Amino acid sequence: MPNIFDGFNKAQDKDIINQIVLLKTITFSNLLKVEGRKTLKSTTSAINFITGIFTNKLKIEEPIPKTIEDIMREETIKIQDFSRDKLNLILKRELQEKVKNKTTIQSSDDELSIAIVDKASKGFKDIEDYWISEQKIDMIKQNFIGRMICSIQNKMNKQTRWEREKTEQEIQRSLDNLSIEDQEKIKNILKVNKLTGETVYNILTTTAASTLALNLFGQFGGYIFLTTIMHGLFTTLLGITLPFAAYTTATSALSIITGPIGILGVLGFSIYKLNKGNNKIEQEVLAQSVAMAAFFYGNKPMTPRLEILPSWIPEEDKESLAKEKEQNEIIKSLLKKVDNYKKENEEISFKLEEANKDIREKKMALDLARKNKEKYIENIHQLQEKLNNEQLLSEQKYNEKLNNEIDYYNKLFDEAANNELKLVSRIEKLEKEKNLLDIEKKEAINKQKEYEQLFDKKAEKVIQCIYDSWKIHFTKFIYDKKFLKEVAKYSYDIRLELEKVLKVLHDAKDPKALSRGNMHNGDCHVAVTMAYRLSYIVNADNTITLKYFHHHKLQDRRY
Repeated sequence: MPNIFDGFNKAQDKDIINQIVLLKTITFSNLLKVEGRKTLKSTTSAINFITGIFTNKLKIEEPIPKTIEDIMREETIKIQDFSRDKLNLILKRELQEKVKNKTTIQSSDDELSIAIVDKASKGFKDIEDYWISEQKIDMIKQNFIGRMICSIQNKMNKQTRWEREKTEQEIQRSLDNLSIEDQEKIKNILKVNKLTGETVYNILTTTAASTLALNLFGQFGGYIFLTTIMHGLFTTLLGITLPFAAYTTATSALSIITGPIGILGVLGFSIYKLNKGNNKIEQEVLAQSVAMAAFFYGNKPMTPRLEILPSWIPEEDKESLAKEKEQNEIIKSLLKKVDNYKKENEEISFKLEEANKDIREKKMALDLARKNKEKYIENIHQLQEKLNNEQLLSEQKYNEKLNNEIDYYNKLFDEAANNELKLVSRIEKLEKEKNLLDIEKKEAINKQKEYEQLFDKKAEKVIQCIYDSWKIHFTKFIYDKKFLKEVAKYSYDIRLELEKVLKVLHDAKDPKALSRGNMHNGDCHVAVTMAYRLSYIVNADNTITLKYFHHHKLQDRRY
């Protein structure tokens, strides 16, 4: 897995120095100081002007404000003679400081890189949180290029005729200082035969930013091109010469400090606004560092290319793609039937459960009715004995009372007997329904098993093909047939997305760093798409056991 440090390792010493200076200089506190000194100078000038109207007394000495450019030059002087090893250590320390809440000094390069990229990506709405770090790096780079081109075009469109001529001259001067190889790179990007300041200027002011960004993305020549143009433009407009890093970041950062959440908000002493402003500036600085690392890495995107994935089929191979699609449709159809019978089985099981519950309740009611019958008969017998007693025959009123009680219990007995008959009939009916449901359930289970067997038979070839291919490309992985069977369920497109992640995981120096946290059982897991998750274990011998690949539900408690 390539990380931002793989990119920085390919950079020249001066580029590393520029990055360190950028990280040290473009901070919330420094920008506040710069803007504060400007405000103080303006205020002092105003006081001196008003005072000068009424008196010739000594004026207040106006402070000379220190600019961001001044601070950057001072920081550059401090470290310009350091060795490359020392520069690398300082760079890592400065980057780690920006994400110290997510990392430690002992964090691996992969872990630190992921934390930096995650924070940098928060400033871009079109970057999804679940993406792998390499995808985020490429998108940050693409956004960065687009932003720079828009900035260049806006400034060029506002230039006077004289400023345009000066800019063309400065661009030409910068182009002349490039090597023949770098000039050829820019020619290829712009698709021109002759490279001049005027040609470059015309292309920049007439070509859509999105088109230029697309041409520049993924090409190291794009870095050389932007550096050349930014240098020429800023030299003309501002009369300053700064590292490319300064051009690309200082403007955005200053807009934050002077914008709605900037200096005016700070004067209101809002802690929220202070924190928000600081966070935005750190995101901006880190995004610039990530983009530069991607430029230094080379002309290839960091996200694994489709053509290097084991399952990839070229578009021109229409026959193979058609077979893959047909195979996917067959598997999809079989799985749908399995799922349908599974759902049918679940519905029948629910009905059976309800039927069994109803039968239990009816049997309990029947048992109660029979107990009541016995109780009523016993009461009737006891009353009848009393009535037949000769000693009570003379007591007319008492005899009537006993007869009424006997009639009452006879009535209760009849009701209990009728209820018994109804319950027996209802139980018999429920038992028949239950038996039919049992038959339906067995049929659904058999059908489910039938289609599961058909799927297993169809998937067997797919599983073998996946395994044969993966064992060549991914030698560190350990997976059983259960995992591969799960993979075989999903479409060709989803498998390619999985293989992108597997490629990154396989090549990572620190595979655990990729995990988006631990599952409840301690397993690592990473998002493949928004809906799919891969869980894995990193073994002591640095092999990786792939455990599960499945559709992820938001309520899944495993994560």
